[in-house]
Amino acid sequence: MATHHTFPGEHTLVRDEQSAGSLTGITEAARWTPEAAEADDTLTAGRREWMRLADSSAATRITLVVDLVWQREYPAAYHAAYAGVASQITQEVARAAVANPHAWMTLHHLTGAAIDALTRRDTHTFLAPPADRRTLTAGRRAAEQSGQPEPWTAVAQAALAGTVTAARIAGALTAATDVVTGWRTRGGDRLAADALVDGQPARAWVADLLAGINRDTILAARPAAPAATTAAGLARQDTAAPAAGPAAATGRRDSRSAAAPSTTARARSR
Repeated sequence: MATHHTFPGEHTLVRDEQSAGSLTGITEAARWTPEAAEADDTLTAGRREWMRLADSSAATRITLVVDLVWQREYPAAYHAAYAGVASQITQEVARAAVANPHAWMTLHHLTGAAIDALTRRDTHTFLAPPADRRTLTAGRRAAEQSGQPEPWTAVAQAALAGTVTAARIAGALTAATDVVTGWRTRGGDRLAADALVDGQPARAWVADLLAGINRDTILAARPAAPAATTAAGLARQDTAAPAAGPAAATGRRDSRSAAAPSTTARARSR
């Protein structure tokens, strides 16, 4: 008989009781991702909440199921993104310090700030914010489009996707802010005044590093647009694009959102 032990933020350990005590009796299933962590349990909880609210209005049921999914999944996705950004910063700075020994001191303080951000973050008393409007709207839309009399699955899945996206973005931006603040508090910003990193002024290098990591994290957090695999699908997309408005058709709104971290990070590092 196998038992499963899930540790949020880590992996799932599968233990075969018949071969307990042997190394082969324990296998690590490295399948954890923020959006998949305890997802089955969350969807089950969403179904229970939906059924519990059977006498409530559809709007109330949707709102409370979305909120339940949000509260369960937001912390794990947030902390995963936060840790991922801080870890990427330490890796990039370690490489740069070897290649640019003359800038070692300011880079040393940047690494220290990233490590402090990782070790001091509170993963135990962290409280998720209320579900955002985008995720609530996605839950309502999923219920309308499901065509099911009891659309709890569609609502919970839409809430899960929206929660993970919002949490990853928040975690990434908060990590970058904490690292820059720590770097400046340590005096790393002052030491960067006359330093060059990879031929670039150190302050500009730090700003570009944080902007790039934030951009990649945010773009990865956004759900991928459905791909058209046939000529008919492409024709439908072309026809539907004008109805969605100029911003949706050109993707300009997303571009501005992705560019925002670059401006913010550059301002903070000055």
